[in-house]
Formats: sequence, structure tokens, C-alpha cells
Amino acid sequence: MIPTVNTMIDTATLRDDKRIAHVPNSILNLLFILCLVSAFIIGYGRKEKKVDWILLCSFTLMITITVYLILDLDNPRSGVITMDKAHLKILELRKLLD
Repeated sequence: MIPTVNTMIDTATLRDDKRIAHVPNSILNLLFILCLVSAFIIGYGRKEKKVDWILLCSFTLMITITVYLILDLDNPRSGVITMDKAHLKILELRKLLD
């Protein structure tokens, strides 16, 4: 019974750590500045040429997905990246103790 309780405590601690952990504001600020600067550089470099819509759409999609996934790391209980497996482990351990 002691190894099971130890595993349950470790899983609960890991779950709390993931819940409390957030992406630092400096990283988010740097990310948004990087998005703006890279969009400016792409736009400035293409000012005299014909607009390549495939390049423009793929760049926008890549930046959008990257920002969304990084912001999703801030909310581990919702979105694409979730903590469902850790929650199920805790429920399984609770059933073992009953």
C-alpha cells in the first residue's frame, strides 16, 4: 500500500506543479514583438514586388498556430494540451484505495 500512496502523492504533486506553472510574461512579450517584427520585415521586403498569397497565408498560419500553442501551455486544463492523463491516474489510484 505504501508504494501506491507514494505514487498518488507524486502524481498529485506533479499535477499541482503543472497547474501552477505559467509561461512568463517576458516570454509572451518577446513572442508578440517577434511576431510584429517578422511581419514588418516580410511586408517591407515585399513592398515593390507582387504579393505572393501562398507565402503570406502560410506565414500567417504558422505564426498563429505557434502563438496559440504557447498560450495554450498557460491553461493546462483546457485547449489542445490538457492534463487528462494525470487526472485519470489520480482517479485510478483513488479507486485502488477504496
